[in-house]
Amino acid sequence: MVIIARDQADNAQFLYTDEEGRLRVLLTDGTTTAEIDPDLGALKVVDRLHALIHAEKHFVCSDIDLAVAIATPKYWRITAPATSKRIHFDFVVCTSAISTVELYENPTITAAGTALAEQNNDRNSLLNASATCFKDTTVSSDGTILIDCVAASGSKGSGEIGSRREFILKQGEDYLVKVTPSANNTITACTFYWAEI
Repeated sequence: MVIIARDQADNAQFLYTDEEGRLRVLLTDGTTTAEIDPDLGALKVVDRLHALIHAEKHFVCSDIDLAVAIATPKYWRITAPATSKRIHFDFVVCTSAISTVELYENPTITAAGTALAEQNNDRNSLLNASATCFKDTTVSSDGTILIDCVAASGSKGSGEIGSRREFILKQGEDYLVKVTPSANNTITACTFYWAEI
């Protein structure tokens, strides 16, 4: 069955129905049309992270240090680009001993550190990250603290802690993750996750 309706410009438009007269409606942004799963009768959706990976806008960078000392905390740095892209950021730290984990904004950098490889989560993508990551950055001031927490560790495995919530990093700004262990030769790993939108 077909129903004829008029749009805002007073042009005739066809509305299609099924055999029982139920109106068929497309969910669309004008380019992409949403789909219904025929087996479940439900709208097919993906979560935000999955969608960002498919859009080639999600990145990851990680590093591990096998022997962090109490007297020399470990620093990892991410630098947000001074462009129109917003960096939607979170991180996870794992340690083999109880450790203090802190996130800082606007540190005073005295040595850049060693550049790390940023990876696009869509391994077919040729798009590179705009944000840059480093390990072993040297600073004269940590900056403004945003998070301080403890990664606990016990006999069952490593302690893990992270931001738990996304930060949108300030454009053109440096951020540090600082890990101070409670024991020498602490194995410490840090992973940055971010989307560039």
